[in-house]
Order: sequence, then structure tokens, then C-alpha cells
Amino acid sequence: MDDERKAKAAEAQKRYIERLRLDPVKWEQYKAKRRKIRKDYRDRHKGEESFLERERMASQKYHEKNKDDGAYKAKLAEKTKRYTNRKKEDGSYSMLRRERNKRYYDAHRVQRLEKQKQYNDNHKEEKAARDAKWRDANPERVKEYHALDAALRAQAGILSLEDVREIYTANYDRFGKLTCEYCHNEIDLTMKRAVHLDHFYPVKPRKDAVAGKTEIANMRIVCSSCNHSKSNKDPYVWLRSEGYEDGGAYRGTT
Repeated sequence: MDDERKAKAAEAQKRYIERLRLDPVKWEQYKAKRRKIRKDYRDRHKGEESFLERERMASQKYHEKNKDDGAYKAKLAEKTKRYTNRKKEDGSYSMLRRERNKRYYDAHRVQRLEKQKQYNDNHKEEKAARDAKWRDANPERVKEYHALDAALRAQAGILSLEDVREIYTANYDRFGKLTCEYCHNEIDLTMKRAVHLDHFYPVKPRKDAVAGKTEIANMRIVCSSCNHSKSNKDPYVWLRSEGYEDGGAYRGTT
């Protein structure tokens, strides 16, 4: 019965709107009244999470329905342009854009890391050539980088020979042979520079990673592939992106 009443009410509303459209004055008055009602409703409920979620869902549904319509795309482009210009005038555009980019990055961080990894794997030679070209063109900046790197590593601490021996012994005791502590593959000692001693928490971390020190608890024996892939990323984010569940179990505190 309720469904029948709703259907009748919807049909009556449709006929009412069709009659209003025939009179331009009444139609404009009706649209102005509806805009005011919607504005008053939004003003009363704009702080409620449930209302914001309904607004987002309705907006997304409308966009999906009309995204291929030329008039809609032109209207959306003009609306976006007016919004951007308005925010640039009051000085808040840069801040809003940074916040939006950060929200997107946080929501898609693992996917972005995976995409970057795939690109790097497919373009190793191109990337190496591009990096070499940049180093040749910027020798002073390369020199500054190495000086800063040496200073940071000196500040983080230095391992003694006994410390290194203890790290290697722990690896042998755990795996029975020299093994990468991230991917758990045996390290091929016949390869040049096959064994790397990596900081689990990097000495020079990215903004989203914790800084570590050069001490036994923070060092890992790893293969060159894992060390280069991990670089100075957040270790746990990187481990998850590679599908390694326990490869970086942390030994102690920094």
C-alpha cells in the first residue's frame, strides 16, 4: 500500500512540474523556492557526517550518469575554473590543493608504490641512463649530496667489527645460510656486491618514515634487489607492498 501511495504521489508531482514548465514565470519562482529549501536544509545539516556522505554519494551518482555528456563536462569545467580562481584570489588555493593531494596519496599509497615499482622494473635501463645524465650535468649537487649523506651516517653511529660479526652470525643461526631478511631468498655470493647491510629504519627517511640509527637492532642483511627497492621508504609500507609478511621483524629499539 505504501509503495502504491508513493507511486501516485510521484506521478502527481511529475504532472505538477510539467504544468509549471508551461509558465516561465511560475517555473522560475518554483526553482528559486526549491533552491532556498535545499540551501536551508544544507545549512542545518552540513556538519553531520551522515548528511555529507549522502551528498557525496548523490554527487558521485550524478557524475557517473552524466560524465559522457558534452554539456555537463563543459559546465563542470566552467564551475571548476570559477572555484579555482576564487580560491586563488583569497590565497587558500595552494593549501587546499596540498591537502587534497595528501588525502589522495594517503588513500592510494600502496597502489602508488606498486605502480612505481612496476614502472621501475620495466624501465631499468632508461632510469639508469637518465640518472647518469643528471649526475654528469650536476656534479656540485652530487658532491653536496654525498657530503650530507656522510654527515648523517656519521651522526647515526658506526658499527664495530664485532657488531658486524654478530649480525652475520644471527643471520646464519636463523636461516642456516646467508639469506636476505626481507625476501628470504638465499644470497648468491658469486655475484658482485650481492650482500648489503641495510638500515631497517633508514638513516635519511622520507617524510612518512621513522629515522633509524646505525646499531645492531636496526641492521638487516639483505640482497641488493631488496635494498635498492626499499631505499628510504617506510619499511612496513614497503614490506606490505612487496607481500613480505615477516621479512622485517624488528629487533629491539633505535
